[in-house]
Amino acid sequence: MSNDEVPAWFQTVGIILALSSGIFNGMAYVLQKKGLIETTSESEATGNDYTYLKSKSWWFGITCMIMGEISNFGAYSFTPAIIVTPLGAVSVVVSAVLSVIFLGEKINFSGGCGIILCIIGSTIIVLHGPPSTQTDTIPQFFSYVLQPGFLVYTFLCGVLVIWLIFKVGPVYGHVQPIVYLSINAFAGAYLVNSAQGFGSSVVYTIRNTGDNQFLHWPIYPLFVFMCLDAVLQINYLNKSLQHFSTSIVTPVSYVFFSTTTIITSAILYRGFNVATLVDGMTIILGFLVIIIGVALLFQYNLKLNKLAQAQAANDPEVFELESAINEPRTDQDPITLMLQSFPTLTRANSVPTQSRAKTQWFFRPAQTTIEEAKEPRVSENSSISSIVGVRSNTYPRARQSPVELDDIENGLSAKSGQTITAEKDSDEIRRA
Repeated sequence: MSNDEVPAWFQTVGIILALSSGIFNGMAYVLQKKGLIETTSESEATGNDYTYLKSKSWWFGITCMIMGEISNFGAYSFTPAIIVTPLGAVSVVVSAVLSVIFLGEKINFSGGCGIILCIIGSTIIVLHGPPSTQTDTIPQFFSYVLQPGFLVYTFLCGVLVIWLIFKVGPVYGHVQPIVYLSINAFAGAYLVNSAQGFGSSVVYTIRNTGDNQFLHWPIYPLFVFMCLDAVLQINYLNKSLQHFSTSIVTPVSYVFFSTTTIITSAILYRGFNVATLVDGMTIILGFLVIIIGVALLFQYNLKLNKLAQAQAANDPEVFELESAINEPRTDQDPITLMLQSFPTLTRANSVPTQSRAKTQWFFRPAQTTIEEAKEPRVSENSSISSIVGVRSNTYPRARQSPVELDDIENGLSAKSGQTITAEKDSDEIRRA
């Protein structure tokens, strides 16, 4: 529809929905992270990586995320993406404030500057980027989708995402935030454009009852694709939250999502050409601002890791175990990783706890606060779960091989046996 045909209240409704989406999404990050922290001990004790499904906080977070996606869907239905996308920065501010209040996370000066620069850079790119073309009907939308240029771009994106999921993610996903967040960003970019095409068709059908878009069969595969894409996005966003703090995930996710959305929209609607030379130079400067902001955030994340490892240095065994976390892992089966991306509680509950403790991979969520790191206490009832779990809220989640876990448990058992033998000898001396 042309601008003359669009009612004036459309843009107002779209802006309100976009702001609501930012608030809901910001709350969702914090609540999901809170649920993951609450169930860490049970997850490590049982070997079940999906115990967070029992957490009320996590489900409240998912509810907020659903509300945010619905609001976002409505915003893209009423307002062009060039107006909606910058308002997503609200989620960064909300998440940063709530994570300090409810999660005890701290943001130093460089981290705060990084967040601000990420927001400024993304906003500059959106405001000076190419205009977004909004379609009204399903035939119009698919006429853009089936263009050779966009099909080639989609194929390349698909190959890149598969490579990240099966090759890069299992090895570097636990130490590099950009891995899982890149998957999340590409999924979000396609979800936004699909939602815009679907939502605009729904609004068009409501305003033009004589031209029902639901009579066009491509709308149903488009809806199924949206649902599957949303599941993929939520899954890898959740993985990022398990490994890294919300003060890192939220701004980086927003930056990547905004950038991929603009690029995907420009290629889809063939509108990448800038209007003036000033706009082109401004976009380049916006990317430089984003790079500086992300670099500051990574520096902040690196400082947290080094401080946490320094506190673990008092225990050689735990320090050695934690040092292995930052090493690339090459012993994971990509097919198994894909299957583990979705909860299978029945299979996990059918395996005895002792067997799982030795054979299941151990996961731990990443940085919350340095103060939560405490020295482990080893007793005759100690197990590797208790040793690994003492810093479950401080370090990235690690997967150690069953051989390494058995070696450490054997060492603990030997120490416990020596303690018991010494106590028996002292009792015999007293009786003598």
